Amino acid sequence: MALPYSFVIGPSGEFWLDAGKWVPLHASIEGWVEALALADHARRCARTTTTLTGAEVDDLELDGFEVVPEVAGLADPWWRGSDSLIAVYRGEAQVMEAPRCRTATIYAGLDAWGLRGLDGIVELSEQARPLNPRPSIFGAINAGDLAQETPD
Repeated sequence: MALPYSFVIGPSGEFWLDAGKWVPLHASIEGWVEALALADHARRCARTTTTLTGAEVDDLELDGFEVVPEVAGLADPWWRGSDSLIAVYRGEAQVMEAPRCRTATIYAGLDAWGLRGLDGIVELSEQARPLNPRPSIFGAINAGDLAQETPD
């Protein structure tokens, strides 16, 4: 089944939908790719997933959430809360002039890994690092230490 619109790159590198009317979804191709990766990651990590449609999307309360800048969302932004991610999809509804097609997906019950991936884990591990860390029992390893001696 073909889609009634095309995916296009806008004049400044934005990721757009085109159906005779152009709607920018993300400020960059990289943002669109980040959004795809985040959707897959959030889906795998969330304890619950809830989908809202149509007017319910407009009633979504986003106080206490911050925009996820990596997705560079224009019509399709992402929001991060204390234990959840929310993807808001308005672009398709705008290009099709069909407000009932607005969608938001709420990925809830996320831990640090679910909310921020490796960035969340690194941030937590830095917070948990002792003030006076003990040196590793393995010590520093240099490439020269790994070289094997050859018998003469």
